[in-house]
Amino acid sequence: MLIRELSAGDRASLAELLLSLTAQDRYLRFCGYIDDAGLEAYAAALDFARVRVHGAFDPRGQLIGVVELAVDGRRAELAFAVRSSNKGRGVGHELMMRALSRARLAGVRHLELTCLVDNRAMFHLARQAGMHPASHHGEVFAQADLDPPQPADYWQALLEDGVAGGALAADAVRQALMGAVRSWSLLPTPPGQGCAGRH
Repeated sequence: MLIRELSAGDRASLAELLLSLTAQDRYLRFCGYIDDAGLEAYAAALDFARVRVHGAFDPRGQLIGVVELAVDGRRAELAFAVRSSNKGRGVGHELMMRALSRARLAGVRHLELTCLVDNRAMFHLARQAGMHPASHHGEVFAQADLDPPQPADYWQALLEDGVAGGALAADAVRQALMGAVRSWSLLPTPPGQGCAGRH
């Protein structure tokens, strides 16, 4: 499974993924029923400059799942969609791990996720990721405080995103990053949306 950050050039793939969801999965994802036109409008309007979207691809290159990370300062909200035919295969878990990593690197310190109480898969995924879910009026609100990133987190992100090319170049990048993070860690720490997908 390949996971990478999506851009505006991936809108068609995102729309195709959303349209592939069953009626029940659409209901769980958007906390209400939504037709094809609504899904296409959602994909067309998604602001990739404000919402970081990471997609999981199968060996054929088909988009099989996405996680949206809507960052607002040191807080962020998560929203997931996994192709109905690929549910139960760990796609959501891998996307959650990637989202947690990228949230920390983006300076996020508080993470939130909202889903319907019927969405048991998302409830369990949130708990497995260390989030603390609580139900209220038919919805589940999960939240977690994130630790600051460590130097190894930056290096891992470079490897995952395919930035480092070759052992020597990778080592140079690693040393530069570790130095930058050490310097950053000495700086003073700055003072500290509805249902998932309704960013």
